[in-house]
Amino acid sequence: QWQQYEEERFYQGIIRGGYYHEELPRVYNERRRNDNVVYDYCYGNSYTSKYESKGLSGLSWIADNVLSHPFIVLRQQCQVNIVSRRFHLLPFSLVPIIIQLYCRQGHKTFWKGFGCSLICKGIAWILGKPIFSGETSIAGYIISKCIDAATLGLKRDCLISTVGSLLVPYISSTSHRRQISLKSLFFPYLCVEVAKDAFRSRVKSFTLAILRNNRISAPWENCENQKLEMRSDLISRIITEVAFYPMETVLHRLLLQDTGTIIDNLDNGKTVQPILTYFQGVKHCYSTIINMEGYTGFYKGFGALIMQFSVHTVILKLGMLLYT
Repeated sequence: QWQQYEEERFYQGIIRGGYYHEELPRVYNERRRNDNVVYDYCYGNSYTSKYESKGLSGLSWIADNVLSHPFIVLRQQCQVNIVSRRFHLLPFSLVPIIIQLYCRQGHKTFWKGFGCSLICKGIAWILGKPIFSGETSIAGYIISKCIDAATLGLKRDCLISTVGSLLVPYISSTSHRRQISLKSLFFPYLCVEVAKDAFRSRVKSFTLAILRNNRISAPWENCENQKLEMRSDLISRIITEVAFYPMETVLHRLLLQDTGTIIDNLDNGKTVQPILTYFQGVKHCYSTIINMEGYTGFYKGFGALIMQFSVHTVILKLGMLLYT
């Protein structure tokens, strides 16, 4: 185990173009077994590290796929409501709305579309081997993203079930004259997903490099590589979601056009209202948002995103403290 660790650290240093003195490979001596206190303190026993790794991965998965869903429901309902007066840019304005929704509809209103959401995430996970980490070829990555974009119909159904109100049953539109075809949204969605993956990969690499440099300068803190990976992944997710939030708003409004969806009115949390839009495409939707709502209209429901990642960060911190 010691030799494997030293070889991994040595080759990582070669890939980065250099390494520090404490990263150089050392010769393991049986007589110095009791002198390896620093190694055991920083890197721990293999069994406890494996147990800790599985526990942290499980907590991160639960926070990302389960506990985040109520905030996604609130966020998407704000995004698709073009006539709402309250933008909910901060989480404080959402607190009374959450209380009203819970009192009138119960906890089920925050778990709408949860099963469909897990199916979509499962498909994205199966097709989501990142090209930018060198795990697959460019052609394979583009093909997987094209297959993912081909499931836009499923994503539309998932979005309808997520934002639709429980007080009024879903009534499908019969005309579909103003509905944006999935073919016209295929290329914009594909471009957004590819740009999102590239941006997130670069941000994660940059963040991970900074965290590793801090670890080298302070070797007694955050010695486990998985903790650094999870922190850099969370930071890159936050930055990516903030940067691509306007594009997500535009795509969601185009997907819901002329679907007959009725959502909860998050201005007061007591009434419902239909989605009535007349967009002709991506450019028309973009210009309409600017003219009617201003640039802040792209960030409707941003407070729910803040709440989502705040909960995720707290759970991750508690998990690290628990397993440490």
